[in-house]
Amino acid sequence: MGLSMGVLQAQQHLSIPYSRFGWGEMQPRTSAAVRGMGRTAYAYADAICVNASNPASYIRFDSLSSVIDAAFSFQSHVLYENSARQSGSTAFMDYLYIGLPVTSHWSTAFGLQPFSVVNYNYSRTEEPCTRHDQGTGGTYELFWGNAWEISHYFSVGLQASYLFGTGNRLHELLFDDNSYINVKTEDISRVRGLLLNTGLQAWIPIGKKKLGLAAVYSPSIPALLRVEHQVNRVSYQLSGSSESPIDTLAWSASDKEVSKQRLTNPTVLGCGISLAEEEHFWTGFDFTWTGWSGFSNGTSDSLRDACRVSWGARLIPQINSSRYWKKMSYTFGLFYERDYVVLPMQEMWRNGLTVGISFPMRKSKTRVSAYAEFGNYRGAGNSGIREQYTTLTLQVQLHEKWYQRRKLD
Repeated sequence: MGLSMGVLQAQQHLSIPYSRFGWGEMQPRTSAAVRGMGRTAYAYADAICVNASNPASYIRFDSLSSVIDAAFSFQSHVLYENSARQSGSTAFMDYLYIGLPVTSHWSTAFGLQPFSVVNYNYSRTEEPCTRHDQGTGGTYELFWGNAWEISHYFSVGLQASYLFGTGNRLHELLFDDNSYINVKTEDISRVRGLLLNTGLQAWIPIGKKKLGLAAVYSPSIPALLRVEHQVNRVSYQLSGSSESPIDTLAWSASDKEVSKQRLTNPTVLGCGISLAEEEHFWTGFDFTWTGWSGFSNGTSDSLRDACRVSWGARLIPQINSSRYWKKMSYTFGLFYERDYVVLPMQEMWRNGLTVGISFPMRKSKTRVSAYAEFGNYRGAGNSGIREQYTTLTLQVQLHEKWYQRRKLD
């Protein structure tokens, strides 16, 4: 089914037309530190970064310190379709993470972050009626992850997430002729359940540098996720500016057979490779495959498998320099993604670049960072609705000693 912006209205929030498919608009779900490197994260680990993309990275936390990682973002975008144009913006909190060591060979982390967002509002005319679609809501993720050091150069991680959220999708058929009956259908969906994510990292010394190899896997386990749909249908005619209901049917999947449908989440496979020199530079590549063709949430969406490639780099000119700018961290990244949305005769693609800068605090590993992402989301040949967006992110990484044994004379 094609989408059209139809009648444009001024909006101060983001309208995301393609968020009507699947989970909605998927969120980054990782630290802003790796978002500044094109979200290249699988083979990255740092003492003050809660890298939720690969739980095996948590083993790099300092043995006597805790990490609090939080980020806030401002996003603006412009939607284009032929000569039509619509813009919007929003500000939001990205996430809150906490990481800390348990033993010298075991670290843990937990956090809260948005998983997906649903927010669209568009109309299209198909004689003799106008179709109006509107959706709001989203899903959140509360996770707990652990990493274990198998050897000095190898670690594994396991992360369990609890997903919860509500989505409200409205579909209307509107007729200008009062001899026709208008139809309004509202679908309220509630998601609850667990999601698992595993990862591993291996580091191979090459002189002063290290070669990093990593892999992540998130299985599809339908038994762990449930979705409940409540559908309300109303038939009505317009009487002036008011609606005159003709028939109302409220259907709630409340009997035991269909009250809670199993939700099949997509399988995720990812791998990464990197080259790094401690406290000087890091660069790496990631590849991610997501099996959206196996996704099912009780709707008729037709989705395809998605894949993503990215490159990222981080540079600290001279960590021990007396000049402050040489102690700062600079990040760069590129990404290219084939999206899971399927439209007739149209493939959807996303690409962009990221830059960032990180400011170290004196006599501390605490950092304050700023990142920017510039991206495009479009169909092949720039068909359909095109999106250009800019996301500005402010990140604070607090590094605090939480236990230290006193030395006795």
